[in-house]
Amino acid sequence: FNPLIQDPGKNTGSSPSVRLAYTRNLSPSMVNTVNFGVDRQDGVYAAGTAMLNGATTIGIKNPFSTCTPWVSIAGGYPDLGVRYCAQEEADSVIKMNEYLTKIKGRHTLKGGISFYHWNANFHSVERNNGHALFVPAESGLPGFSETGYGYASFLLGDVDTAQLWAPFEKEIRSWYTGMFFQDEWRVTPKLTVSYGLRYELQPQYINNNDAGSQFNPTIPNSAAGGILGAIEYLGTGTGLSGVRRFGNTYYKGFGPRVGFAYTISPKTVVRGSYGLFDGPVSQFSGELAPRQGYQPAFSFASPDGGATSAFN
Repeated sequence: FNPLIQDPGKNTGSSPSVRLAYTRNLSPSMVNTVNFGVDRQDGVYAAGTAMLNGATTIGIKNPFSTCTPWVSIAGGYPDLGVRYCAQEEADSVIKMNEYLTKIKGRHTLKGGISFYHWNANFHSVERNNGHALFVPAESGLPGFSETGYGYASFLLGDVDTAQLWAPFEKEIRSWYTGMFFQDEWRVTPKLTVSYGLRYELQPQYINNNDAGSQFNPTIPNSAAGGILGAIEYLGTGTGLSGVRRFGNTYYKGFGPRVGFAYTISPKTVVRGSYGLFDGPVSQFSGELAPRQGYQPAFSFASPDGGATSAFN
């Protein structure tokens, strides 16, 4: 492993953006603004040459890939091998907004609509030749937690836990739309009141190839004699759930807003506001985390808390 430890790999990436805006005076008291934007983010990580070919270098027979396996040793030792053989991400966000402003007497009326579309593409080759963790328990005395040494367990080859993952891809797609109307009313020279309503709609994101699954306790399991409880899969077709997302779309995203500003003196203004706001749907909310049937992943652990190795 020694010649492979100091081989950090290479990261490359770029984040170009484009913005276009157009503003037009429709009348002396009305203005319309339209803007459009595209954000792109690309990133690639590739392990160094020695890491990419480490499986052959250290003599692993029939490896899943050419990359060096990943080894962790408890006790402050640097990790050996490589966690990520390669990882890529390519994201793009399209944004479109239009706003209309109308001044009428002591009222400034505003309305608008927004639309965002987010594409994210992930490709990861992680732990595909395995990850092994060595801790003191395997080289210590059973029942005595202060004994043992992580490096000694490594020299003995006694693994505490291990994982093996297949390469995976996610092609996440999400969109959002929102609209609003508000009035800024100058009630008196000292008091201005603002009030409005916003509506937002954002369905749960989807995977472009519908690679997602979950356990459903209400459907019969044909492999268990029809007992309720089975894995269901996203997508349409035979044996699939018929939907592209498990989460329901929330259609009641109304957000009232009200605020005021009151001038007490030339140097003092009191402001206050109230509103209801919806947080955005997150790519980490778990919708596509379960991937049984799409990403083989295997885990192994000591059966008795470290008295014996995960592999015998």
